[in-house]
Amino acid sequence: MVAIPAGTFDMGGGAAEQQRESIPEKMAESERPVHRVSIEYPLAVSRYEITRGEFAAFVAARPLTDEAAGCSVIDAAAGKWTTIAARSWRNPGFNQTDRHPVVCVNWNDARAYVAWLSSITGKHYRLLSEAEWEYAARAGASTSRFWGDGRDDACRHANVADLTRAAVQHVPAPTPELVFQCHDGYVQTAPVGHFTANAFGLYDVNGNVWEWTADCLSANYLDAPTDGSARSDGDCSKHMDRGGSWVNSPKYLRLAVRHADVTTIRNDVLGFRVARRLEAK
Repeated sequence: MVAIPAGTFDMGGGAAEQQRESIPEKMAESERPVHRVSIEYPLAVSRYEITRGEFAAFVAARPLTDEAAGCSVIDAAAGKWTTIAARSWRNPGFNQTDRHPVVCVNWNDARAYVAWLSSITGKHYRLLSEAEWEYAARAGASTSRFWGDGRDDACRHANVADLTRAAVQHVPAPTPELVFQCHDGYVQTAPVGHFTANAFGLYDVNGNVWEWTADCLSANYLDAPTDGSARSDGDCSKHMDRGGSWVNSPKYLRLAVRHADVTTIRNDVLGFRVARRLEAK
């Protein structure tokens, strides 16, 4: 865990960024309005996305009852998702070690994990709110990505949709709008901590896997909380996830990007990290 100090930041995607990155209007609207958020308490946030090894320890103690439901995987060439019953966090369809981020976990799995972690540690662990996530991920940055606005050096900082993946998975027309024009060395997930950390010391806040948050789906930031709390007034059959993944194009690999999934969905690009509130000194 990494201690994150209290602070204030501007949440959302600004017009200049959205224009520079050629963000479609519907996607841009979800990131607006940019608004000031004050998080007046320190947090402890997991340095890495929760790993396959950590999740295995949880399942050994509290087995999942519905693993047979399968996991959705991306067909890179066709650009479509297919649910495969034989796939799960144990076998997402590609090789992982215990140091890779766990995938094929839904929002309910993530919630069950933090409840278990709380029970064995005596401390209250939980998912981050969207605001907490963006504050921690930005670590003081106002740029599109934690390392800056540019795309050219993405592969030094994050596991992204790149030329490595495009070549192996036969992605048609790997243009700069579809993939970063560099090689990060990984086709699917990378071990946590392999790339550079942000200024707070958190790894993989951009790329590797999307991360579940506590917030229910909301279309935009109108009437959004400004104190760091999670939003519960939207569509709670879906929850927000943040950060982008190894499969996503550059426009999705930005700190302001918002995405949502059905709480019961498991796919091979979606995981989570955890947090707990610290007592102010």
